[in-house]
Amino acid sequence: MMLRLKQIYKSYGKANILNGASLDINKGDCIAIIGGNGCGKTTLVQVLCGIIRADKGSILNGDKPVDKDDFKHLFGYLPQNDPLIDELSVKDNLKLWFSTMDVSFKNHPLIKKLKINTYLNKPVNKLSGGMKRRVSLCIAMANDAPILVMDEPTTALDIVAKDEMWSMLGDYMHSGGTVVLTTHNYDEIKNCTRLMLMKNGVLKEINKDASYNEIMEYLNQGGKNE
Repeated sequence: MMLRLKQIYKSYGKANILNGASLDINKGDCIAIIGGNGCGKTTLVQVLCGIIRADKGSILNGDKPVDKDDFKHLFGYLPQNDPLIDELSVKDNLKLWFSTMDVSFKNHPLIKKLKINTYLNKPVNKLSGGMKRRVSLCIAMANDAPILVMDEPTTALDIVAKDEMWSMLGDYMHSGGTVVLTTHNYDEIKNCTRLMLMKNGVLKEINKDASYNEIMEYLNQGGKNE
C-alpha cells in the first residue's frame, strides 16, 4: 500500500463535510471519486494534498504520517478552477508556479508535450478554456510527483483535448504514477481502475464496471450530505 487516509473529518461551522472518510491508495491506482455536488469530493482531495487541514484523522505514507514538508513532493494537484493569474503571460505563470516547487522552467519537457510552447507569450486572459487547462495540468505535473490528484480534470476541454489528456495520464501511470480524480464523467470512470462513491462524508468502493444506469442509481442514492 502506498498511502492511506484514515477517518478524515472536516467541518465548516455547523456543516459536517467529511465524517470519517477513509481511502487506501496503491501504487498504479487510477481512482475516480463520484458524488453529488456538495458531497465533499473537493474537500477530500484538498485534505489529501495538504491544501487544507482535517479536523481529525491521519494521512499515512506506509506507516509514517505525512507531514507538511512531504506534501509538495508526494502530490501534484490540478484544482477544479485553474490557478492562473489572468494578467500574466503563460510563461510568467509557469515560471512563478515552477519556482514554488523548485522546478526549472527552462526546457521543461511538459511545455512541448502539452503544446504550450506555441502560446507561451500570450496573456492568460486571451486563452481558451482548453488552453488554460493545459497550462494548469503542466503545473500539476511539473514536479514529477508520484501521485497526481485532479478535481474534475477535463473541465473546458473538447473531445480531442480530453483524449490527449488521457493519453498523457496513461503514460504517467505506465511509468509508475498514481492518479486520484473527482469526476462527473462516465467515460472517465471507465478509464479508471477503481471507483469510490462519496456519500454523507464517507467513501464507499463500488464496482468500477457497473453500467451507466447502475452508477446513476448510486449517485441518486448519494447527493449532498444528509
